[in-house]
Amino acid sequence: MAAKILFSETQRFKQWWLWAILIFAAGIPFFAIYHEMQKPEAFADGAVNAGLVLSMIVIIPLVALFMFIKLETRVTESGIAVKLFPLHLKFREFPWSEMEQIYVRKYSPLGEFGGWGLRYGFGGLAYNIAGNQGIQIVFKSGKKLLIGTQKPEEAAASLKQIQPVSK
Repeated sequence: MAAKILFSETQRFKQWWLWAILIFAAGIPFFAIYHEMQKPEAFADGAVNAGLVLSMIVIIPLVALFMFIKLETRVTESGIAVKLFPLHLKFREFPWSEMEQIYVRKYSPLGEFGGWGLRYGFGGLAYNIAGNQGIQIVFKSGKKLLIGTQKPEEAAASLKQIQPVSK
């Protein structure tokens, strides 16, 4: 029988500035290819601009990655589970018994972890997509994990139901 879910959240990259950068970056090689095709000699010798092809090979999968990536978090009676798809195909589960402390806190994504995504920093490992609020876990081993949340109040309320490990 599966543990009862006390809190669940799914996040995606929705920042307008990130999508503006990605669209602009993707538009450059498309514009360059269109511009090259307008020249009469574009296909005369059968040569293809390798730089343009390489940029397309890089930018299309990068944009696709940002379209499909999502962070899923679950707080259950047995612990916390997190999945950063497509990097993780299954949830990584952390049982309450391995935790020393757990609480919701404000953090600096750039200052503490160098940005968003799956990040290692001075504050340990972080899974974050947006914002500056997260579920901080301090394990009995001393390792730290921060899971970003856009619903800090709901996350904190679910953690209060698990009194023994909450800060």
